[in-house]
Amino acid sequence: MTVRRLLPVPSRWGIGFSKGDRGTLCIYIGLSAAIGAIGIAAAISGQLLGLVCASLVSVGFVFEALSVLRSVRRRRDSQELDLDSGVHLRKGVLVLRRDTLIRGYEIAAAATTGLGFLMFAYGVWQEKVTVPVAGMGQLGIYSPVALVLGSLYVGRALRVSQSQSCEYVLSPSGIRRGQTGVAREWGTIGCAVPAVIAGDKRMGAWVALEPGHRRDELRVDETAIGATASLWLFDFYIRHPELREELSSTAAIARLRNGSIVEEESRYV
Repeated sequence: MTVRRLLPVPSRWGIGFSKGDRGTLCIYIGLSAAIGAIGIAAAISGQLLGLVCASLVSVGFVFEALSVLRSVRRRRDSQELDLDSGVHLRKGVLVLRRDTLIRGYEIAAAATTGLGFLMFAYGVWQEKVTVPVAGMGQLGIYSPVALVLGSLYVGRALRVSQSQSCEYVLSPSGIRRGQTGVAREWGTIGCAVPAVIAGDKRMGAWVALEPGHRRDELRVDETAIGATASLWLFDFYIRHPELREELSSTAAIARLRNGSIVEEESRYV
């Protein structure tokens, strides 16, 4: 069930797109258009397999762009809280899962791109696909390179489909990203600070855990509950050590549901 609950969006996230987001989107859209044009040229010359290969790779880059756009929405849309599939208890700790659509887009992008490269490798090897810009001496390298790229992309799709590395685990003792990511005890965190998106060369919306003995940053716009809800959830349990035992029960989920994780609306706005 998706709960509609208005949460204050940090002013630092109001701009939506960072430099990294815009640059990445331009790259994906440009690559998709260029490879799509190559596919059309292949179809005109009668190479239907070439059209299929190019279409798959082009669509893969479209899925990559959709993943970026979805993450931008999840950092600003403060009303959608996916509490059924997005957050749950696992062995006495609260787990924030990755957004289903972002994960799906990433899997689809890797799978379609990988399949396109593998089919291209096969087509070149069987001489069913030609590369007009390549001389005969260069043509032999395209098949093994495409085979390697295709294998890497398919492997990425399998890893993402099975991985829990992008989940956040909150327990009464601390917060951890995945199995091997950032791990901090609550006692070492003084506050959660939303990073300024404007001008940021990275993709995404980030929260800095500081000051403590080090400054760690967590990307939160890919969580199923969204960046804003994630920030307020971190903020609440940083400021309320006496309530951290709730993270081992359904009480924390109830707070997300009723919006009581927000106590001072002007804190980040």
